[in-house]
Amino acid sequence: MSQDQSNEQYLTTIGFEQSTKASWYGKNGWQRVDNDLVNDIRRNDRLESRREHDFRFDMVLLEAKEINFNGRTHLNVQRSHFLWLLERASISISSVGTLFHRDGWHSLTVDNSPHVPKKPPTSLYISMQTPSLEAESPTMGPLSLLLGISAQTNSALCIIITSNLKEANNNIAGALQSNYLLIRTCPLHVLNIFCGELDRFNEAYWVNRHRSFQSCEKKMDIFCYARHKVYTDPRHSAFSSVHAFNMVRRGLVNLDYALDFELSALRFTRDTMAAYQDMQYMPQFSQTESKVIQEKNNDLQTVARLRQSRRQGVEKRAALYVEILNSFTAQNDTRLNLDIAENTRKDSISLRNIAIVTVVFLPITVVSTISGSNALDFEKQKIRGGVSVWKYWWAFLLVAIVLTIAVSGQLFYQEIQGIFAPPRRPRPNDTEQGSDNNDDDNNNSEQGRTLIRGALGPIERRSYRAEEMSY
Repeated sequence: MSQDQSNEQYLTTIGFEQSTKASWYGKNGWQRVDNDLVNDIRRNDRLESRREHDFRFDMVLLEAKEINFNGRTHLNVQRSHFLWLLERASISISSVGTLFHRDGWHSLTVDNSPHVPKKPPTSLYISMQTPSLEAESPTMGPLSLLLGISAQTNSALCIIITSNLKEANNNIAGALQSNYLLIRTCPLHVLNIFCGELDRFNEAYWVNRHRSFQSCEKKMDIFCYARHKVYTDPRHSAFSSVHAFNMVRRGLVNLDYALDFELSALRFTRDTMAAYQDMQYMPQFSQTESKVIQEKNNDLQTVARLRQSRRQGVEKRAALYVEILNSFTAQNDTRLNLDIAENTRKDSISLRNIAIVTVVFLPITVVSTISGSNALDFEKQKIRGGVSVWKYWWAFLLVAIVLTIAVSGQLFYQEIQGIFAPPRRPRPNDTEQGSDNNDDDNNNSEQGRTLIRGALGPIERRSYRAEEMSY
């Protein structure tokens, strides 16, 4: 496989443009060079050619037209310019294939001298990618870093890829420029600055999430103090409040991962610096500079841990509010069910009264129906006013009274029996699978049933008395 074919397989996920948008740090600070990127760097090399033994450090900002973690990423740079920068810093093209990673990425690769394989490493390159946070603004897109240091050429090159070159010139470029003297002595300090930019992203994301939480918290206070009904007042809906708090919690989950990655990147920076000091052929830096860089790293770790603690506090408060709202909703559900049960009880009482009246008057209705029927011809006698009735009319009256007393007595007897009857106790369900002839197990089962009967007895009596009092 040729070199071009080998390079091509690592660049399949990257698209290039016909023109270049880039900024380069030169003598006069950051300069917008664009298509003249390579020519300006070469021109600067010729001007500084007389100082061969000086360590050369270049910084370049590139713009990504689109960073698509699931597909092809487009860079606003010419392909030839990008490959020239990688070759200048001795950065392997294989590191570019895993650079644009949604969940963040950092890696360190060291190369030995091609002429003396057994010697310690003479070059290294580092790649780092910040994770993608949810709902990032155009000014807070992900950042990518490529850093190559070569002892053979006594030079280093830092390539930072951002989705907004103008915003990067105002933020990370300013931080690189203000720390340029320390970076020129120790190029690994770029990693601390990169982590500092990641810390700024996380802080901005945290502020947005905390502002959303405070807004929900104010609505929660109004919700708790106001008199309302959860099912009739849409302005104080518990369901929308629960959803709002859950949305905040979902954002906090993303922030939690970003903070974990920040701490991981800071630990990676610390370990990389320790490994770099053990490389004899690499440009070294003094203990004072190492201490300054280490203190900066420790400060960033402290800030990230404090932000994690604040995030956990907000997470607990949001979970508490969701629990309160769910409890409030459950109370309203219980109250609604009680109202339904009360209305059902009243309806059942009305139906019961109607049934009693119907049962009491049913015998009289039957007797009157039979007596008024034309199917039977009874002997009649006349009474006052020319009215004629059955001679033995009192027999119908007697039968009606007897039947009414019998039916009413039966109904009254059932009511009395229901009041004074002992409470019914559920019998244990002996539907155990399999058979066990162990006497100890049988004794334990019998003791368990006895305990269940003893525990259920008072509960049933209390429920029965409460039902009797309600009626």
